[in-house]
Amino acid sequence: MNKIEFNLVRMLIAQDLPIASEHLANKLQVSSRTIKRYIKNLNQNNNVLKNKIQSSKNGYLLLLNDEEKIELELELNKVKKNEDIGFSILYYLFTHTYASIDEISDSIYSNRNTVNVKIKELRNKLKDYNLKILTKNKFGIYIHGQETDKIRCFVETYHHNDFYLQDFLQKLSQNRYKDQMFYEIITLEFSKQKIIKSEEEIKLLEKYLLVYLIRNEKESYSFNMDGLSVNMGILIALENIIDTINDKLQIKLDKTLKYRLATIFGENFLPSDDCKKLNDIILKTLRYLEINYNESFSDNVNLIQSLYKHIKATCQRLRLNIHLENPLTESIKFKYYMSFEYATILMKNIGNAFQYTFLEDDIAYAALHFEVNSEKKKENDRRKILIVCNNGVGTSTLLKAKLTNQFPRLEVIDIIPAYMVNTYPLDCIDFIITTTPFETKIEKKVIVVNPILSNKDIQNITDYIKVSISIQYIKSLFRKDSFGIIELTSKEQVMSMLTKELLEKDLISVEQANIINTRENEYPTEIGHMCAIPHCLIDGKSFLKVFILKHPIIWKNEMVKIFFFGGINPKELESKKIFRYINKKISNEKTWQELCSCQKYEDFKKTMLC
Repeated sequence: MNKIEFNLVRMLIAQDLPIASEHLANKLQVSSRTIKRYIKNLNQNNNVLKNKIQSSKNGYLLLLNDEEKIELELELNKVKKNEDIGFSILYYLFTHTYASIDEISDSIYSNRNTVNVKIKELRNKLKDYNLKILTKNKFGIYIHGQETDKIRCFVETYHHNDFYLQDFLQKLSQNRYKDQMFYEIITLEFSKQKIIKSEEEIKLLEKYLLVYLIRNEKESYSFNMDGLSVNMGILIALENIIDTINDKLQIKLDKTLKYRLATIFGENFLPSDDCKKLNDIILKTLRYLEINYNESFSDNVNLIQSLYKHIKATCQRLRLNIHLENPLTESIKFKYYMSFEYATILMKNIGNAFQYTFLEDDIAYAALHFEVNSEKKKENDRRKILIVCNNGVGTSTLLKAKLTNQFPRLEVIDIIPAYMVNTYPLDCIDFIITTTPFETKIEKKVIVVNPILSNKDIQNITDYIKVSISIQYIKSLFRKDSFGIIELTSKEQVMSMLTKELLEKDLISVEQANIINTRENEYPTEIGHMCAIPHCLIDGKSFLKVFILKHPIIWKNEMVKIFFFGGINPKELESKKIFRYINKKISNEKTWQELCSCQKYEDFKKTMLC
């Protein structure tokens, strides 16, 4: 799968509606004919996607359910790591003390010019790991730096399917190594010892074992155990795993390696003073979120314990520069925005206190604990609905019974025929479910269903409940001067223009402007679909501003065409639903295209509030 196909599939995964080939071509900067050719190739030759991309007059649609899309996204994340031969060059340097350009070229089947270009790129990448590529006369190039940094770099870039690594492992083990061998050894031993670990933790351990095997006897290193206590159950399992590997491959991995490997799981390793400090920061941050975000966290024992246990293990890993990859970070950031916001604040506080740098992967894992709490709260939310049905008492009574059985938290206030909608008092109604479309214009969400309530109807109602927010509230957030079309060329220009305008209108303070810019630099708010949503907390009435860029700009990792700014007052009950509403809107391809083409506020209002 080449780079265009890779990005094409990722765009298809993100959509639930067909995407026009012209739109795909525009985003990928190729012709529509090229898109059609790639779609045909994927449909015919890709094992996973064979006949799974539907073509219609409306565009292309991926015929996979949500579970299958997640599995495909995980596979794409693996492929992405290996899309550049730069990794093969890096692996070659990690497995040789010195190497010449010719030796590297011959080993990875690439010409000298390409190798030289990739080595220049690698020099910049290695700076993140405190490593350098140096040259020694008559010997060749080599990677210079601490062994622990080399190990971390090797692990974080390791890809099982790299042809050079596969060949190297076979030679090292005299063809005794088999694909997935270490994974099977780990899971078998953990099963025997009744040790429960996540798939990501097991795969991380597998990578470390493989890297230590490859680097075995390359350089000596010591491991400082001062201040660390060790989980004996983990140590026993790791010693057995090392013994099994040594036996199967006829090699000699040092058994003391178990102490270093044990740090991957981070259990019971933080000193007691640090443990108390961590717990205090979590409690203090949760109280801050309660006050400033109108939440109720500090009395939630399950949330506190789950956050403490998870972050404690994360902190221990970070002490040793061990990062646990999160393959679903982008999805978590996009779908669970407020939970990601809370996790960002918490991890920043912990990072400042312990001098750790948390990645977005770490924040996304913590966000899941907040989201579990959020989902439990939603289970207790009651929604008041009105049923509109013209099909008689029997049909309407059956529909009511099905709705209350399927959605126990729905409270049916009344059942009326369509002709009474115009005069019915709707103030206490959250939304309306009707079996017959009606032309009366009302400021309440109306969901049309089949009288027998099909599975599609149930899904539509479920989706709406998750992000439901009153139309009146959304309307109150926008004004005519809240919309603009701008022509700027960088994120810095956009943020400067935005904060200047907000300051001039006394919508934010200088302190808030600094917070907005700092947050955007540390943890950018791009959420996919070429959209970013910078924001801050305010004491006054919540408001939204939206700007459409004439030409997309690079935000951090992604291009951005539309950005919303939110001045959010969490004391307003519906304020935390704002970003879910925006997410739902922009994830609809048709709505996204209409928003991008808006030239005036009336067009935007019609599209955003429909």
